[in-house]
Amino acid sequence: MTISNPQYPHTLSVIRQTQTGTNAMPAWTDVTVISGICRFYPDNGGSEKGGVKIADYKVSLPSFSARVKIGDSITCTDAFGSVSGLIKLAHAGNLGANIWFNIVSN
Repeated sequence: MTISNPQYPHTLSVIRQTQTGTNAMPAWTDVTVISGICRFYPDNGGSEKGGVKIADYKVSLPSFSARVKIGDSITCTDAFGSVSGLIKLAHAGNLGANIWFNIVSN
């Protein structure tokens, strides 16, 4: 039986690329930092710094203990598809955690 949490109906994955080779011959490996449940939604002006919008999307999580870094890749999935981007800001507190990210378009 799968537990359904209506507060966190989406899933996310945060991936960091780490260098496993030498400086002369770099090899990059993807490491999963966080994988779990979340709620993501467009950040419509609620988070501004100096009158400038911080990010395209905001993610709410129950909590996380991993060290999320600016520039890590994030993918959030809901019933309709996935949204991928790069992390701009992360904050973990005693009542949960938030991650802000911008969409990356190729």
